[in-house]
Amino acid sequence: MKKNLDSIQKIIKKNNKDRNKILTIYFIFFISLMITLVPFSIASIFAFMICVCTLSVIYSIRSRAEEDSVLENQMTLLIRTFWRSNLYLFISFAFGLGYLMFCADYLPLKPCLAYIERNGISILMNNTESRLMTIISSCQKPFLAQNFIHLMISGTIAFAPILGYLFYRIAMGILALLNNKIIPLKKL
Repeated sequence: MKKNLDSIQKIIKKNNKDRNKILTIYFIFFISLMITLVPFSIASIFAFMICVCTLSVIYSIRSRAEEDSVLENQMTLLIRTFWRSNLYLFISFAFGLGYLMFCADYLPLKPCLAYIERNGISILMNNTESRLMTIISSCQKPFLAQNFIHLMISGTIAFAPILGYLFYRIAMGILALLNNKIIPLKKL
């Protein structure tokens, strides 16, 4: 009787340890998601590094997990979520870019492009990036003002579907984890 009680306690302890590990990975995955929404390139690079490191940890955990365990199942869910979300992001980004290409008004950029076209060789020969950035920034504000709505719609087309997909997959995984259930293979 005592032997059975000890083995049950070990199983419960192992399940709690696995659950905590999985929840930690979900938390890191969610945080890297939120960091990607920050509109700074350094934040995006940081989020990408977090994501790649987390993905390598997930692969490592899955390779060491017992076959058909909750841990292996959850890691498979996260791996497939990562790769599918990248595919869906590429597709939705293409649709958002297509919308922007056909609906945006590029007339505010015309003076800058004409100046660059006339003086392009001297700009390239003198290696004056600061001058080029000054030229571009003078047209940036009118372009953004003229196309604000189109840029917002394009961003929504590009990112809303993928964010919805990611939140759905994370919620599905956490609910299955909290109920200590294995997610069926067809839903992974």
